[in-house]
Amino acid sequence: VLLQPPRPGAGAPQHELLAAPEPVRVQLRKPALWLIGVSIALIMGVNTTISISLVPIAVAQGVPVLRATMLIAALSIMAVVAKLLLAAFGNRVDKIRLATTLFLLAVPVNLGLILASDFGALLACAASVGLIAGTTPALLQIILVDTFGVASYGTVRGLTTPIIATC
Repeated sequence: VLLQPPRPGAGAPQHELLAAPEPVRVQLRKPALWLIGVSIALIMGVNTTISISLVPIAVAQGVPVLRATMLIAALSIMAVVAKLLLAAFGNRVDKIRLATTLFLLAVPVNLGLILASDFGALLACAASVGLIAGTTPALLQIILVDTFGVASYGTVRGLTTPIIATC
């Protein structure tokens, strides 16, 4: 459902590369800018919170500190794997559905961290967080380009920065 055949001639057409960006006041009136900006902020906030909480959660459940730090390594490795998968399959994936799936996946992962009773469950949650954290920031940047175009990307990226910082 998420994979689509590769698009022939994928990439921005020449006329889009030469187009002038829309003015800032026009971009600020678009609900998509606010929706994407807040989405980026929320998922990055969730990912950061989980990342800094993994070791304390594991230690609170009786996992030795040294072993608990392996959760951060698992998260990091899976984040790199996720970026590689996005790079390999990014042109064949429905990006909105993938982003929605990743956002929805964050819910059971958060619950799993609370309910995990052993190191294996915590490790699975850490790996899942790595997949989410590795994919979503880049994916949402791709959605910005797809939504606003190559010519306006720099403008909308700059406009989403204060939204992300505020949330």
